Amino acid sequence: MIPESCVPESITALARIALRESGADGCTIFLKDSSTGEIEAAFEEGTKVPISGLAGGDPSILSYPLRTGDAIDGILAFALLQTEKRTSGRAQLDQMAITIENVWSSRFYPESTRTLVKQIVKRERELVQAKILDRALGVLAKEPNSTGVDSIARHVESVLRPSKSLLLLQQLLKELEQEIEERHFARQAKAILQATRGMSEEEAHIYLQTMSRQTRKPIKVIAADLIEKENGTAQYAATGAFNRR
Repeated sequence: MIPESCVPESITALARIALRESGADGCTIFLKDSSTGEIEAAFEEGTKVPISGLAGGDPSILSYPLRTGDAIDGILAFALLQTEKRTSGRAQLDQMAITIENVWSSRFYPESTRTLVKQIVKRERELVQAKILDRALGVLAKEPNSTGVDSIARHVESVLRPSKSLLLLQQLLKELEQEIEERHFARQAKAILQATRGMSEEEAHIYLQTMSRQTRKPIKVIAADLIEKENGTAQYAATGAFNRR
């Protein structure tokens, strides 16, 4: 079996939603082993779907291809053992399968983005060299004078400063890192609210947003404070229980 870590957590979470909402008995995600080319299970929940069931002809199994670009490199399969579920849950599984495939294929986007960034960097490098060359040729075309060295030095210093595109990429990277960090804290805080206050995920999300507006603090700060308080309470409880022994 291929390690489950090969399947993004967002995909397994969506698969669990499809499993629960459709009433299906099980879900299996198969991936193609890059070394052998064989299809193997990478994620299983509930009743396992056998590889033999992917060939078709078994009404208790619904399968959907997972594509990266034009290539099929995975299969999403559901087991529906009860006949009535094959009808009642089909529409939900079809809809969730499209959603999951869209998320799956989005893994291809970073590669295209990486190519785009490489092209930008390459063109920036070419532009820098062209600007320096043009000015240098201009200086060489003139008679030697006392300002030539200072002029070309200042020009090169100006050209080598970070470009607008580089500054934009740096700002974008900073914003992405901040959002990822905020979501990490918010996810933990929502889990605490669900466990300690009986909130649903949506209620916990609204609570964090409301506290953020009321206190005029970022959600990350609200979430971090909540996590710190919970950790402090847990540590105090553990210490108290130890001291009472």
